[in-house]
Amino acid sequence: HHHSYHSQDCGNKLSCSIFTDSKIASKIHCGRAKVKALVENVFVPHSLKLAVTDLGFSSFSITTDASNTGNTKLFPVVVHYFNKNKGTCTSILDFFDDANKMPEEIVNNLRGCLQNTGLIDNKIVAYGADNMSINYGKHKSVFVHLKQMLNLPNLVLWHCSAHIVHNTEKHGLKMLSYDVENLVIKVYSEFLSSAKKISELKEMFFNFMETEYSEILHHIPTCFLTLFAAMNRLLKN
Repeated sequence: HHHSYHSQDCGNKLSCSIFTDSKIASKIHCGRAKVKALVENVFVPHSLKLAVTDLGFSSFSITTDASNTGNTKLFPVVVHYFNKNKGTCTSILDFFDDANKMPEEIVNNLRGCLQNTGLIDNKIVAYGADNMSINYGKHKSVFVHLKQMLNLPNLVLWHCSAHIVHNTEKHGLKMLSYDVENLVIKVYSEFLSSAKKISELKEMFFNFMETEYSEILHHIPTCFLTLFAAMNRLLKN
């Protein structure tokens, strides 16, 4: 459930307090250090082994993209493949961090992950990421370096459908007679850092109309499909 390891320190004490008549609960001593060791040294290697065994010698596509966690830029390495018994499968092979985010470094890290898992000799048929030029550019992108370094002349681009929908929306908005996106951004900016304005809005409008206040949503121009939710909230109010 994506809980922090810190929750284990509280969870053990809570179990003993709740289940006072349970001998099992009173004997559990598994704090964050033990749980972290179990996950990293038992569960992760075992799940990786299952994924690699399941993939076998099948062809697969590989996907990665940068995601900031604090001051660390993490790249998950995900493979997609077809299993005749299970159908289409997705597995996470590894995570690597790369602060520079240079195409050559990303490909070197990808190659290292494939070598560590023994999948370097499998047939990679496609590469997927977001549609940024660093990934799909014609000259010095991750896609170009991946084809050259791993000798994959027939590698296929696997475009991000979410980005395509987002770009379609952005261009489609230009056909409207009114700039809806600008309205959403301006309304949010108007009330962003003013408690007084929010208070006046609640008092003069929501209380007068006897309706419940709904927080104004933030639309992020570079994110997928947040405009609809933000516009819908304005229409609701």
